[in-house]
Amino acid sequence: MPFFSIIIPTYNSEQIISRCLASVLSQKFDDFELIIIDGSSSDKTIPLVKHIVANKPGLLHTIVSEKDNGIYDAMNKGADRANGQWLYFLGSDDEFVNDEVLSAVYNYLVKNPHRDFFYGNVLLRSSGKRYAGRFDMRRLMIVNICHQALFVSKRTFLELGPFNTRYTL
Repeated sequence: MPFFSIIIPTYNSEQIISRCLASVLSQKFDDFELIIIDGSSSDKTIPLVKHIVANKPGLLHTIVSEKDNGIYDAMNKGADRANGQWLYFLGSDDEFVNDEVLSAVYNYLVKNPHRDFFYGNVLLRSSGKRYAGRFDMRRLMIVNICHQALFVSKRTFLELGPFNTRYTL
């Protein structure tokens, strides 16, 4: 069982998926599985993903391409297929800030086993600024947490239930 399941929903992501996957595959920590859930892209997203993962022998991965009902449906499909102890949802146009993100999160989580989720920072590519900063319950009622900054235990995800597919980005 991998420690992390990295779930990447895609749809016509041919122009952006390479950077995303490069940031995942360059991580120094490698106890993860990669789950690509594609919404039946009409471009070359899936052949490109297959080519990239083929060059990473031993990588645990799942690639699914089928019609879905939006990003949250794709994320739920990925969570259903996940074998990891912790789930992480990464947009196909997003990337890790450096190659030590998974190592740092892993080290924190093993030292704090009572945690159900872990929230980090999101740096906006356009400005280099941090998105929203620290959260508390009051702030959470006003501003959403980016899924790209949230690691959630699979146990907690299963307890809380799947993403509501009525919402759109």
